[in-house]
Amino acid sequence: MKSKRNVLMLVLMLAAGATQAATSPQLAVQLWSVKDEIKQDFEGTLGKLAKLGFHGVEFAGEFGKYQADPAGLRAFLKQTGLQCAGAHMHVDKLNAANFKATTDFYRAVGCNRLIISMDQRAASKSGSAELAKELSAISARLEGQGMQLGYHNHEQEMLGEQDQTNWDVLAKNTPRNFILQQDVGWTTFAGKDPVLLRQQVSGPHRHHALQGQVRQGRAGQWRRADHRPGPH
Repeated sequence: MKSKRNVLMLVLMLAAGATQAATSPQLAVQLWSVKDEIKQDFEGTLGKLAKLGFHGVEFAGEFGKYQADPAGLRAFLKQTGLQCAGAHMHVDKLNAANFKATTDFYRAVGCNRLIISMDQRAASKSGSAELAKELSAISARLEGQGMQLGYHNHEQEMLGEQDQTNWDVLAKNTPRNFILQQDVGWTTFAGKDPVLLRQQVSGPHRHHALQGQVRQGRAGQWRRADHRPGPH
């Protein structure tokens, strides 16, 4: 694994550790950050992540030889000691045609958090409202299966005045159990304070997951020029 490779880390309570104190989060790796490595050696890369001390992984569409073998993937995760922190996907994976196949796969893996990685509608207020309506309907359907839905931000959701961003539109128009997966790198890049933003959209039952992207650049600055679009 490349020593200078950007690693996306999820700071959240994993499913198996949900009873731990909120002050003791576990760390998981968003597998998009090692997408080249897992295409070359899926099992070896996850094994290295486990040895580095990570508690879990968040999938991003690549499963090695387990692409059609979720039970095998679950067994492999158990063998390595890794948990499934969640999975990133595009919203069409949860449309009427794909819903059953997608949820059957992830339930078999032992994954109950499904995160929409990006949607172009979230670049505008009207689009964000339309997206929130669709996500709320999907969330209700997933809840009946013991699963949660969430959304991961990029820069487009964080632009605009404080309290009036497209992220605020999504937060105000989705249910309390909806996961707001804030990418603190993109939030900072958009000129917003990730801590303040989290506090502003929090409620007594609002579930948050924080994802950080650390990119090498000039001291004190975020550089996103090496960002590669994709389902993360």
